[in-house]
Amino acid sequence: MQYLFILNYSKVYIIKLHFCLILLFPIKSFAQNNSQENSKTQTIRPLGMYLSGQFGFIYRHKPDMDHLITGHIRGLNLYLFRNYSGEKTWETNFAHPSAGFHIQTVCLNNAVLGNVYALMPFIRFPLNGIRKNPLRFTVSSGLAWLSSPFNIEKNHKNVAIASHINSAFHFELGYDYHFTDRLKMGLGISLTHYSNGAWSVPNTGINLISANFGLGYNIGESKEKILVKDKSYTPKWSWMVWAGGSGKEVFPVNREKFLAGTVGLNISKRISNKSSLGTGLDVLYDSSLPERMRRVGVEPNLFNTMRIGTGIRYTLHFNRIELPIEQMVYILAQYNTDTRLYQRVGVRYHINNKWMAGATLKTHFAKADYTEWHIGYKIN
Repeated sequence: MQYLFILNYSKVYIIKLHFCLILLFPIKSFAQNNSQENSKTQTIRPLGMYLSGQFGFIYRHKPDMDHLITGHIRGLNLYLFRNYSGEKTWETNFAHPSAGFHIQTVCLNNAVLGNVYALMPFIRFPLNGIRKNPLRFTVSSGLAWLSSPFNIEKNHKNVAIASHINSAFHFELGYDYHFTDRLKMGLGISLTHYSNGAWSVPNTGINLISANFGLGYNIGESKEKILVKDKSYTPKWSWMVWAGGSGKEVFPVNREKFLAGTVGLNISKRISNKSSLGTGLDVLYDSSLPERMRRVGVEPNLFNTMRIGTGIRYTLHFNRIELPIEQMVYILAQYNTDTRLYQRVGVRYHINNKWMAGATLKTHFAKADYTEWHIGYKIN
């Protein structure tokens, strides 16, 4: 799970994922099955590989993308992973997931867009316990190289991506059929997304909807699964302060970078052995606001460029890794051309009991605002 440190979520599809994760993780989809089922599946091989083909289309989420969709996309995905046997509490709580690296190449079937080459850490969760042939949900997140980004002189038709290096996300709901404990076949439906998180514009992003078919092979000596789940947790309150930010661009396309950042207070309470729920306060500043205000004849000052927000903070816990999923609202935003609601998703890694570091993306539904590379301190 430690491989999931690189994250930079973006766009409306990630917001939709908020609700999918909230529904999937805390409920009984990870529950162990009856003893008869368990008795047939008590061993696991430690390592594996999975190769799948990807066939689908680019989803038209903006009207100005029509010229970019000229045919079906084709891709190839290679997963190299470790199968968790349950030696740590979080492994049994999440029904023995797999995690490793996802290597992807996709032909976008359009010379303006070019091809994609991605490397993404991933984690795959069984959704119906430890059955021999489980439903599964895969989350991959990392970096992608797009061969033909926007260039105002050479490739001005690419309104989707303005940089070679982008964040990449791949979400797949699938089913595995195991012929043996080594060999399996899989079918799935996936959503893939590429974006630079508003670091460069234009940045509408590219979204792929695909069908996937693959074969997997597990290697190594079989070992016994640890099936006992630890449902205990300490329902105590936690307080954390953090600060983070990065650069962003706004239209018109002129490549000027503006600094944007957040100072936050998180207050949360553990509600299960997998998750916590809470609230908090954000103080946000975006240096592109004064420039945008002057364009419409508004004189900027400290008060009308400052934003304060609060809302619901939900967090999933995987040992030292945690995934924040937040729905927030501005309670102070005197000049606001965005929506009143904003969202945040990402990842944090606890360096020790007090300090953490991470990356989250702040968005306004379908519009990425900026990435928050941040560091935090746990007060208690």
